[in-house]
Amino acid sequence: MTEQLESRMATEAWRARQRMDNALLNSLRATQLEHSKILEDHGRRLEQLERKVDRLERKVDEGFTKISLGMSQIVALITNLQR
Repeated sequence: MTEQLESRMATEAWRARQRMDNALLNSLRATQLEHSKILEDHGRRLEQLERKVDRLERKVDEGFTKISLGMSQIVALITNLQR
């Protein structure tokens, strides 16, 4: 082979490798963008769930407060009955 032919083949091989590398980088970027959207969605869903848990915790606290007040009234009524 001539030196010129070898140089052309090396250049073509380099260009082919560069095209493959570019295709790989483009695929990785597309995957990165997809994962970013998924993470954003999961973040929103997590925030919604946190708000729901906070509301449920408040309801539970309110319920236990009512139960505690009710128990106090029951104890007071029983104590008055025993007198």
